[in-house]
Amino acid sequence: MKHWGMFGLLGLIWGSSFLLIKVAVEELEPLPVVSIRIGLAALIMLVFMLATGRRLPDSRRERIALLVVGVMNTAAPFTLITWGEQHIDSGLATVLNATVPLWTLVFAHVALADERFSPQKLVGLLVGFAGVALLASRNGSAGSENSLMGQVAVLVASACYAVSAVVIRRYLRGVEPLTVAGSSLIIGGVAVIVPIVEKPNVSP
Repeated sequence: MKHWGMFGLLGLIWGSSFLLIKVAVEELEPLPVVSIRIGLAALIMLVFMLATGRRLPDSRRERIALLVVGVMNTAAPFTLITWGEQHIDSGLATVLNATVPLWTLVFAHVALADERFSPQKLVGLLVGFAGVALLASRNGSAGSENSLMGQVAVLVASACYAVSAVVIRRYLRGVEPLTVAGSSLIIGGVAVIVPIVEKPNVSP
């Protein structure tokens, strides 16, 4: 029961973020919203990692993998979802984000030898995509205009999360999870904030 409670809490926190993003982009442009969001988290994780003595792995391959995860798991999807929610409802964004595990199945089949499709997985994948399509088609308030590009942006963000999960599984199995999470936020923060600092007058 405890685990179900934690699962429900995680769903509430994750799901509510889409609503808060929608509120934020009504007042600010996407990149400032993303930079504030990632920047605060990155700062907290940097302090945490320094305080606990966590370090980047010595392996060059693992460091490159962390760089990829920082972009694909943080900078790219946060930016795409925030931009997309300028053009679609937050509820629809949440539904489209449910494709993350489905994309993960697809990419894992290609990249991981022990995650090939079985008939059961293939049926589950097709049913999953059909379910998301059904929910997406019924989502949105009456009279709302959910643009195709906004939906594509959120779907691409979901695919980015899936790619990141496969990279972590393949190349970062030996790296402590909090180090992966902290490095992802810090790298993602740098990737988003540096362009803004260097070109503050350029509109996103």
